[in-house]
Amino acid sequence: MSYLDQLKKVEIIKDANYVGEHVCDLSTFDNPYDPGVKVREALRNFNTTTLNKKPDQHLKQLKKLIAETNKVNENQIVFSNGLSSLLDIICMSCFNGNQNVLLPEVTCSAHIKATQALNIKTGTVPMRSDLTIDADAFKEAGGILIKNPNVPTGLAISKSDVEKLLEANDTIVVVDEMYIGFGCDSYVDLIEKHPNLIIIKSMNAYHALSGINVSYAIGSKEVMTVVNTTMNNLNATPINTLSQIIMNASFQDQEYLLKNARMIMKTREYVKAELEKMHFTVLDSKANYLMFKHKKTPSTKIAEKLLKRNYKVLEVKEAEGYMAVNIASQDIMNAFLKELKHAA
Repeated sequence: MSYLDQLKKVEIIKDANYVGEHVCDLSTFDNPYDPGVKVREALRNFNTTTLNKKPDQHLKQLKKLIAETNKVNENQIVFSNGLSSLLDIICMSCFNGNQNVLLPEVTCSAHIKATQALNIKTGTVPMRSDLTIDADAFKEAGGILIKNPNVPTGLAISKSDVEKLLEANDTIVVVDEMYIGFGCDSYVDLIEKHPNLIIIKSMNAYHALSGINVSYAIGSKEVMTVVNTTMNNLNATPINTLSQIIMNASFQDQEYLLKNARMIMKTREYVKAELEKMHFTVLDSKANYLMFKHKKTPSTKIAEKLLKRNYKVLEVKEAEGYMAVNIASQDIMNAFLKELKHAA
């Protein structure tokens, strides 16, 4: 047998996220603003001689900052390079495969891919008619994975509904707060009462640091010890030195981050109002993106026209007729709305 015969047969999938360099991509859900002056200063003052040593695997300074911000202990925090890697570690640590891990019918692709890659049995739970997560429908779960605010709807789940999930299911409940900070509250404070809760956070959106792509999880000491052990057993790559420097600087620039978040929320509400004037149904997003559909024109037709005009939006296949856009700067959104009028 040839070594070529031993290679796995994999399907070649076209990168749906690729767009030309002249296209304004509003499908990424990134923060449109600069990470801030403290990050720039940290990079200017960065001592390059530290790069000849391995990074601090314990992330002592970062853990201290995050623990203080979230009012938890340092041993309740685990870091990872990217959301996908962190989801893999959590799934391997917390879901034994005997019962279905439940996900909402409309959710982010990263959650679906993580469970599929690890051959974890899953089940999907229908949304309410308004596309919110139906906490009452999650029953007999072997684990629960949800996003708050949800992707791509942008809709928030209430604290009472999260508590309902935790109390009705004796399993690990993962609430991914990747897009928190734009009008949606964090539920980290529930961990003390509900040790089966894991909260995922990210540096991507609120901190405007998608370029370093670092995520972290907060949970009870007992659960995070298992997650951390799994990560160590897999010899997971530690957060690199430069990313740690950038993150430290960003966490010390809270006033700037809050100012940017408020600008994004203001632009979001402006865009929502303009879309409604153009006969779009728009969901009440608490994230840095909006999901909407036209009352007459199909989303596919609108998306195709927009792409010809150099604007890319996200078509939401799980919710027929809907599309979603990132909230960029006010100038960019004004230009987008102008093109959308022609496309719709």
